Amino acid sequence: LEPLIDNINQLADRLQQVNVDSLLQPIRIQLDQWKQEAFQSIEHIYEQKSNELNELISKKLNQLRQETEQIQTKIAQVIRNHDSTNEQIDIFVKTIQNLERETTDINIKPINTNIQPFILSN
Repeated sequence: LEPLIDNINQLADRLQQVNVDSLLQPIRIQLDQWKQEAFQSIEHIYEQKSNELNELISKKLNQLRQETEQIQTKIAQVIRNHDSTNEQIDIFVKTIQNLERETTDINIKPINTNIQPFILSN
């Protein structure tokens, strides 16, 4: 039995001497690298989505500006030519009201976004 006791005591000493930090250091280095790559991926996706939102709003604002400029030009032309009809005035009023509503909507209504959860695979 003496050899078994010596053997188990040596095993217990070896287990006591195991340094968990040094044992896990290479794995932690890999894990830290994985974390950095995941953060970079998230940052890239965030920037991409942010740019898409900026582009979406810019396009809508440019569209509204163009429509406003067009109606301004048409109204100026009618005034210069002194040939406005009630029908034209009604169209101008409705168009301006629509532009006002769309402009107000941009400032008041939240932008509908469908943000999906970010799922990382193991």
